[in-house]
Amino acid sequence: MVVFVTGFMGVGKSGTAKKLAGRLRYAFLDSDLEIEKKAGMSVQEIFNTHGEMAFREMEHQWLKNLDVRDTIVALGGGAACTSLNASLVKSKGKSIYLSMPVLMIADRLMHSKHPRPLIASLNTRESLIQYIEKKLEERIPFYSSADFTFDAMDKNLVDKICRSVQTLKPLASD
Repeated sequence: MVVFVTGFMGVGKSGTAKKLAGRLRYAFLDSDLEIEKKAGMSVQEIFNTHGEMAFREMEHQWLKNLDVRDTIVALGGGAACTSLNASLVKSKGKSIYLSMPVLMIADRLMHSKHPRPLIASLNTRESLIQYIEKKLEERIPFYSSADFTFDAMDKNLVDKICRSVQTLKPLASD
């Protein structure tokens, strides 16, 4: 089984997916890292050199060509937010949406060590909050179509996700 972890940037998709993969003894993939490997440049460089549309096309092609089993995939924040990509996710596995309040996302992004091309030009907390609110409004219909929704701040998040995933299919190694 393939499980896709979706949600807004900064909610902890990669960290949660990595822990989940370890717990379930599944492989782990991060779509952004895979795209960086294939492109030979960082997401930031892709955005700066080719623009967001080119990155989104790379994201789509990567997802379209994904052929794995027993893998937890951390998707970029906008990866599953087109009709085409949402359909690909549904056809290839199950999805988990990690939800978090806007103010918490803003605080995490303001203190993030990772460059985020979409918010690089936002200079104030207020402008960041407005951006997050606007983007979430656009993306919520896609995020909420996930098979499961979890509070990203839940201290027992990985345990709860594991229980949900294990009810769908017994582990191949069991």
